[in-house]
Amino acid sequence: MRKRTLSMAAAVVSVGAMSTACLVPNQHTLVGITAVHDTPAAVDTVTFLFQQGAPSGGSARYVPAPPTTPKGKPVNVDGNAFIQVTMNVAIAHDARSLNTSPIVFYPTTTTNVVEVVRFEDYQGHVGYVLGLRTGANPRVSVTRTANTVAVSLNAPR
Repeated sequence: MRKRTLSMAAAVVSVGAMSTACLVPNQHTLVGITAVHDTPAAVDTVTFLFQQGAPSGGSARYVPAPPTTPKGKPVNVDGNAFIQVTMNVAIAHDARSLNTSPIVFYPTTTTNVVEVVRFEDYQGHVGYVLGLRTGANPRVSVTRTANTVAVSLNAPR
């Protein structure tokens, strides 16, 4: 598994209570990430929480290597396999250009997802890469609700 050194304090952005006055009007704004493991189903789910509604566009798919940023820089993420998640017509910052969601998220209850790293928050596109412990080409599904985008993938038993 690829490793990198980055202090937890520097890697995770604490959002806290964000004033809705700071939100960009009429934008699907990412404000949080959660992750859980469903033991009977052997599925890990990473959920992206939005204010002002979840975006309807985007995808989640297996990629052989982490994507690059819009500026072409490599994205460092722990893992041996990777899921690229893109959400269109969305942002992960407020009207002051401050982050509204974590740049790096470390799930503590999943069995396969070891790290979630943002690689894009640019021109209405938000992108994250999920670093997986194992599994090339896992089954991936996306479920949307009014305020969430949930990415589920099979976890090793």
